[in-house]
Amino acid sequence: MNKNKHDITWPKDTAFTIAELWEINSGFKNITLRVRLANAIADGTVVELGNITGCQGRPKKVFAVTPVTQHVIDNSNLTNVHLQDTYQNLVTVMNVNSEHKTSLEFVPVASPMTTTVSPSMETTTEA
Repeated sequence: MNKNKHDITWPKDTAFTIAELWEINSGFKNITLRVRLANAIADGTVVELGNITGCQGRPKKVFAVTPVTQHVIDNSNLTNVHLQDTYQNLVTVMNVNSEHKTSLEFVPVASPMTTTVSPSMETTTEA
């Protein structure tokens, strides 16, 4: 039995079906690719987004590499992918608040002083 450790090329920043994954990784047997996909889903590298209906037979499942971006979900909606009910939990959204409250206070200087430091002695002069 030949057990070569080939790496799968995962589509980045896009949703994909098993057929599209097989086109990219044509050197794999179909069953090997499906097992690797199942293992990637189990360890959280890949998630199932939903499916494409309207074809004969079973609906085609659609997957994406984690972390799933909002861009991937928006493109999936445009390509008639029926997203799972839990797809909102797939996108990690970080709230960024641009408000930064800074108060500046003007403090007048009563008598400015300059300090000159020399190697031999220190002197202070008033301006």
